[in-house]
Amino acid sequence: MLQRVGETLRDRRVRAIKFVALSLLIGVVGCDFLTSTTDFSPNDSAGGAIAFASTRSGNFDIYLMDANGANVQQITTSDVDERSPTWSPDGTLIAYSKRHEPFNDDIFAMTIASGTETNLTDTPGSDGFPRWSPDGLRITFESRRDGNANVYVMDADGHGLERLTTHRAFDGQPAWSPDGSQIVFESGREVFIHATQEIDSTEIAAVEESQTDPRNNDPSFNHQIYLMNADGSEIRRLTFHPDNDRSPSFSPDGGQILFVSDRDGNDEIYLMNADGSEPRNLTHSQNDDYSPSWSSDGTRIAFVSEHTGNPNIFVMTADGTQSASLTLDPRLDLTPRWMPGSFFADRERCLLCPGRGGPQLGR
Repeated sequence: MLQRVGETLRDRRVRAIKFVALSLLIGVVGCDFLTSTTDFSPNDSAGGAIAFASTRSGNFDIYLMDANGANVQQITTSDVDERSPTWSPDGTLIAYSKRHEPFNDDIFAMTIASGTETNLTDTPGSDGFPRWSPDGLRITFESRRDGNANVYVMDADGHGLERLTTHRAFDGQPAWSPDGSQIVFESGREVFIHATQEIDSTEIAAVEESQTDPRNNDPSFNHQIYLMNADGSEIRRLTFHPDNDRSPSFSPDGGQILFVSDRDGNDEIYLMNADGSEPRNLTHSQNDDYSPSWSSDGTRIAFVSEHTGNPNIFVMTADGTQSASLTLDPRLDLTPRWMPGSFFADRERCLLCPGRGGPQLGR
């Protein structure tokens, strides 16, 4: 089932009915499917595979699939939630957050070929949203280990921890620039220096308290996109809007930044130049769209959409003009991340192929 730009409410209702019918069919015959109703094909020419988190097993686990949505494979099987996967640059490992107890996640890394799992962080505060540096030597992530969320970086083996932001507000969801010299992230710090309205001291105190509560995962007061050097210096604001801008990521060429915004009334995916100029809406939907991820060649974007009534993974062209569903599952599919395309350039390097001890993915 595909999403058309400018689809009417009646069209969406018809599609929702069809989705329910197909979901019931899955329950009866146990099959996976990918239905197309336009000429846009989510083929795997953009490269490799996509990792994502899903509740198909009952709780959140990490899954892999080909870039066209085929050959879904589960790679974590614990009885606790694993979320927010990210690939190492060479495609041999995946880092993700793993929940030990309520509101306490740590970051783990798995060698895909062997299934070996390594615990990289172990703190009372929650660690999440890891992202590997382009050279594979470091991982940036958000952590609440010191109270509210801030941006940290560590060596890829979990050593060499550094705190990059020290603000009282929420700083999180960091992502590297392609050359590794900068990190883009979202922040709620403008509640303290609000550009459009006065905020009294009582209101500021209430927001400060809410942002130190580990149960508070929702944006509060004008989250915006910021950029800093990889060492945490020269923090500058890129978006200036009274609504929330979140979840940024650089394009593979470094010239643009994807982000999520509710500035049009619901979560949608936007694209802007790397200096924050010319933001434009790519999804134009009345349903929530979020968690965008670039293909390695920059031609396509994987994302989560609630177009089908629950979160599923879609793919669209980089200009947002065409989109298609990759998953159509009644459970929750979240946080897709595209594998570095060079990993499948030589089939002899495929660590996920049959006979190598790992899930059987590949072209």
